[in-house]
This record gives sequence, C-alpha cells and structure tokens, in this order.
Amino acid sequence: MAPVYPGGDATDCGTNVRFSGLLAEGLTALEIANPLFISLERVPSHRRNLMRRLGLRNKVELIRLAIEHKIEGVR
Repeated sequence: MAPVYPGGDATDCGTNVRFSGLLAEGLTALEIANPLFISLERVPSHRRNLMRRLGLRNKVELIRLAIEHKIEGVR
C-alpha cells in the first residue's frame, strides 16, 4: 500500500517519489535534475510545488517525510 502523506498522496507520480528520495539523500540540484531528466531550473519549483501539494512548510519536513516512509532516490 502506498504511503499517504499529509495533504495528499505524493505517490501518484513516480517522479515525486524519486525527487523526494534524492532530496533526502542530500544531493545537489544538479544531481537531482540529471536522473529525473528535468532542467536544473525546474528543481526548486518542483520542490515548492510538491511541498504545497503535501501541505509542508519547508524542505526539512519534505526530507523527514521521505525518510520516515523509507523513500529512496534510486540514482
């Protein structure tokens, strides 16, 4: 069963899950962009949009959520 996050279910898109996992691994924006095939400029906006959909206030909450649900970035 897919984990349900506060404010919604981020597992509706594999990119959201991978993005969260890569962020939780402490990767740079460039290291996140490359495996997801998104532009470097898209990384901050993708993070903001994901946090808004999940009802999270900051990047720390997003990282904590990914760690709690054992989401890995799978580089």
